[in-house]
Amino acid sequence: MKTLTTILTAGLLLLTGCGSGEDTDDHTTGRDRPTEGITEVSTPHTRLLEAKERWADSDTTRYEWTYERQCFCPALTARIDVDGDTVVSWKNLADRSDDHPPEILTMDDLFDQVETALNESEKVTVTYDPETGAVRRLSVDHLMNAMDDEYSYRVKRVVPLAVR
Repeated sequence: MKTLTTILTAGLLLLTGCGSGEDTDDHTTGRDRPTEGITEVSTPHTRLLEAKERWADSDTTRYEWTYERQCFCPALTARIDVDGDTVVSWKNLADRSDDHPPEILTMDDLFDQVETALNESEKVTVTYDPETGAVRRLSVDHLMNAMDDEYSYRVKRVVPLAVR
């Protein structure tokens, strides 16, 4: 009887799953999923807007940031120095011979990428910094049943710099 109880308990845990406790959005198949425990309706789109507001309120206009892009494409670890809307400098730390600027140059560009993914992809998982609203991680799967269409961005650091 004890073995049967153990098996049933393990089966229930597998069926219900466990949360990671991280501040993440998992946007799947075009439906917005309300966040448990919040009385107001919270969707991936509203959480993006809230993150953008926190980023604007942080007054981080001059910063250096580093992120990694993972996909079925050339390696990219970008270190970018941003002043307002202007890119002061950038380097691909994964391939120093690469002189083509990446698609994502500013945090606002990454916010735009999140919005595009939420609107066009089947599965999107995004994590924001709870204080500054900066994107920490974005994982996208355009089509759940397709191969090699996934990509992700992992922000390794964002360092505010003194305004010039």
